[in-house]
Amino acid sequence: MIRAVTFDLWNTIFANISYSNERLNYLIEKLKIEDILFKKKELEREFYKNFDFGNWDRKDLSRRHIYTIVRLKEMLKNLKILLKPKIINDIIENFESIMLKIKPPLKNSVIKTLETLSPDYKIGLISDTGITPGKVIRKVMDDYKLSQYFEITIFSDETGIYKPDPSVFQIALKKFKVRPENALHVGDLLLTDIKGARDCQITSVWVNDNKQIPHPEIIPDFEIQDLYEVVNIIKKQLT
Repeated sequence: MIRAVTFDLWNTIFANISYSNERLNYLIEKLKIEDILFKKKELEREFYKNFDFGNWDRKDLSRRHIYTIVRLKEMLKNLKILLKPKIINDIIENFESIMLKIKPPLKNSVIKTLETLSPDYKIGLISDTGITPGKVIRKVMDDYKLSQYFEITIFSDETGIYKPDPSVFQIALKKFKVRPENALHVGDLLLTDIKGARDCQITSVWVNDNKQIPHPEIIPDFEIQDLYEVVNIIKKQLT
């Protein structure tokens, strides 16, 4: 019997949204204000190389979280740009807080699903974070009045580890005091959400509302197109 349900964040609760243009434009203007010489094309190349989540994911296979300051310093080193600590802090603050100004839209059926499940099940969030840290995401969740539904929120910048590392899911199990067979995880990424859940013997639900290609070796227990389908899976198939 399912007692706890955890959700991924991006493309599961929040629709995916990129803040790359806003961050890059801010960086360019900040360097101009500081009279820092740079070549725009080189800057853009290094920016996308270091601030694209997938690029770092390929460079570092240890599943350790890559923090904004590490990404920024790597970029500046490659460009041979020296900045004062205050300027570096200003850039980090801007990069990490943009989400407060431009909020991502909610996915379909999010509120309805959480309202239906939260009275009877423990609800949690397990999310990898790129540039936006958990403390900022929680503020946006508060703005959407989502926090009331979640007993726990787990972010990679706070654990130091990305999914699909089993330790991330085990944190949720320990906090909820449930066994893997009593838990279910919902997410959109086969290589992180579904693999991580299955490796921990947690029931997995794949949100595939954009026609992703299935993986021959990572097979979810269930596949859905709309988040509310989770309710029927739990109450009709897993009781």
